[in-house]
Amino acid sequence: MMRSLVQLAFVLAIAWTSSFGQVPDEKAFSSVPVPQRPRLIARLNLYIDLLMKNNQSALTEMYDEETLCSLCMGKCLEDCAPPMRLEVPKGFRSVILAFVPVRVSPYEYDGIGDYSIEVEQTERLSWKGKPPHVVKNKVKVFAVYQRGDWYFSPVSIPGMIYL
Repeated sequence: MMRSLVQLAFVLAIAWTSSFGQVPDEKAFSSVPVPQRPRLIARLNLYIDLLMKNNQSALTEMYDEETLCSLCMGKCLEDCAPPMRLEVPKGFRSVILAFVPVRVSPYEYDGIGDYSIEVEQTERLSWKGKPPHVVKNKVKVFAVYQRGDWYFSPVSIPGMIYL
């Protein structure tokens, strides 16, 4: 009897925690109009989940049209130049441990109104068998409302690469 109660409590704890998603504080989204806010948060939680699982194929489906075009995957294939590729050194590994949105601000680019999402990212980096170390960065993701839903840019990393 006690074992089944412990199992039930464990299942309820997991269900309760995962029901809140990745966005810990919805106050950060106060600049987003109230009717659009729940869907943006839901889509952002999905984006973060796919990012944390490193599910690149599903993550690509969450990209906005400009990002898809820059990756030669969008409607602009006829004028597309292949993107530059960052060569990852052999033995380099990066695992995202936390990806927490802290501020959302309106952002306008080429007449398209969207949002800049500032994120505190924590990742574990290792290279060539050296002990892993944890790195914290502030990164950005851009959100734009297109095709009847919210879509995102890839993570915009600061101008430093840690090796």
